[in-house]
Amino acid sequence: MTRSKIEGQRPVPWARPRPARCACYTIGGAYVNRSENETGSLELGKAADFVIVDRNVLTVPVRRIGGTRVLKTFVDGEEVYAASLFFSHDRGK
Repeated sequence: MTRSKIEGQRPVPWARPRPARCACYTIGGAYVNRSENETGSLELGKAADFVIVDRNVLTVPVRRIGGTRVLKTFVDGEEVYAASLFFSHDRGK
């Protein structure tokens, strides 16, 4: 998600802000699949496909993004996955 080099080096010049990169995975992916009118964003009349994660990937330190866990997954507004509540406390370190 960061498109950066090894820790401690400057990010590559084409690195985009995190919100723009997230949009590439959501509405951008829907556009590529020609389904932006049905999916890709949470709007009235669109399929409510989304996940709930354990941290805000827009603000968490870059080194912790990779440890993000999916807590719940919804497809068409229906819960299809719920993670166990007993995660290890050392994840993401």
